[in-house]
Amino acid sequence: LLPVGLGLTALIWTGRRERLVQLWGCLLVASTALSLGRYLPGYHQLLDLPIVGWFAAPARWSVVAGLFWGLLAGWGLERFEPRLLGQWCLRFSGLSLFVLMIAVVALTFDARKSERFFNTPNASLRNELLEYGYSRQEMETRGITPATELTRMLRDGLWPSVGALVLVGMLGCWPRLSPSRRVLVAGMLAVVIVDLTVCAWTVRRIRFEPVSGPSPVLQALGQSPETRVAGPVGLLPLVTGGRVVPDARLPDPRMYWDANNQRAAHWWSGRWPSLPEPARFGDQVSLLSHSPGRIAEDDVNFMRLAGIERLVYGANLEMPTRKGPLQEVRAISDPWLTGHRAGRELQRQFPEHDRWSLWKLPDELTVSRAWFFELEDPAEPGSDPRLLRLPPPANQRMLQNAQPIRQIRDRGETVVLKGTANGPGVLLLADRHFPGWTSHLTQSGKTRQVKIQPALGAWRAVEIPGEGAFEVSFQYQPVSVRLGGWISLGTCLFWLAALVLALAWRAPKNEAA
Repeated sequence: LLPVGLGLTALIWTGRRERLVQLWGCLLVASTALSLGRYLPGYHQLLDLPIVGWFAAPARWSVVAGLFWGLLAGWGLERFEPRLLGQWCLRFSGLSLFVLMIAVVALTFDARKSERFFNTPNASLRNELLEYGYSRQEMETRGITPATELTRMLRDGLWPSVGALVLVGMLGCWPRLSPSRRVLVAGMLAVVIVDLTVCAWTVRRIRFEPVSGPSPVLQALGQSPETRVAGPVGLLPLVTGGRVVPDARLPDPRMYWDANNQRAAHWWSGRWPSLPEPARFGDQVSLLSHSPGRIAEDDVNFMRLAGIERLVYGANLEMPTRKGPLQEVRAISDPWLTGHRAGRELQRQFPEHDRWSLWKLPDELTVSRAWFFELEDPAEPGSDPRLLRLPPPANQRMLQNAQPIRQIRDRGETVVLKGTANGPGVLLLADRHFPGWTSHLTQSGKTRQVKIQPALGAWRAVEIPGEGAFEVSFQYQPVSVRLGGWISLGTCLFWLAALVLALAWRAPKNEAA
């Protein structure tokens, strides 16, 4: 609220005679309107214009509006009379409290128009309330309704803001306010620092404390950071440094087209594409994660190709059998992971579902994230992974003569593979290929850029032209990042040159004075 108050002060006091303030005010109104996005009438027609169409994201215009608020606030602070600070604090505090009160009253009256505002939640929502932190005792004794919860949220959420505004008003009544401009600027700077640190942290919805502390399963997976894992654990192993193949799949449009089921559609927001995008509902990763009893030889072949060395199962989900192709490594009791993945209510009612287990393929089966396939000229059908859209079935014996690549160094944006080729062939890396990745091949002391080709639908493949030791480096260097770096560098050089010119231009004036 402080930059808004100072910005409005600058507009009111100096807007009539300062053209620069008028320009900033017009740009502020325009950027604030564009930050509304689709709620702005005629927004879709404005997207056809050159400048607006280039920056269509409303959040970017919100940042631009914040920039002009800051410019107006700084302009108002420079022309602010320190002797009027007390009067300004009283007006600012009173007006802000009045606007806040009007907003709360309008919100409450609008909510009262609905009959459900005073009703207790349906039985179907009780599990969701348990997930949000409510207890059964609270729902049975306290009488939870939207009306009571809105009152509680307003009371708990507004008292810091109201307290800060009251403190500003009390500061305006203090008779010993310093008339020095330096003290005023220093005080404003201190308030802004507190606002952007302590206050911003209190309103943050996402907490960054470690969520995997009480989970023995995640700790066990974190002990092998180079091992790929699949299972019904989502992306949680990433917290402890593990490599996980997410089990999210393509949605079933016939099921999630229903409005009652759209709330669960966020579970399908992303998937690890072992298959091309127009794949069937339930791909091989989903089968490995949720139906271990159906794992066949083809799925084992896929695990070897994709570098999936371990599988994790637990909660109330299906467990593998010892007669299958998997071998159990260890069993772990993990109530935290059960409550997080299957719901706290299930963990309370069925404590026996706290058991989780780690499984792996037999030791005689080679598992690798990268493979080298030696190709004949001409290549035999089914031997070139670049010509296949799906992982091959096990009866093709594609991995029988393939060479696993063991030397892999992964640093996120750079993946380096080293190996030896007995002849021309193709290097396959079981990572998704998308724009922005480039590759360089080093062989016989020469380094050159090579083209990344899609293999098995969406993985990366690089052609190795001859025999001998080779090194392939994959680097993520999208054009947007490179262009943004040059723009930032050019902007810094421009401001540095402007600062030098301004100092050089002011020096003769100071000497003349």
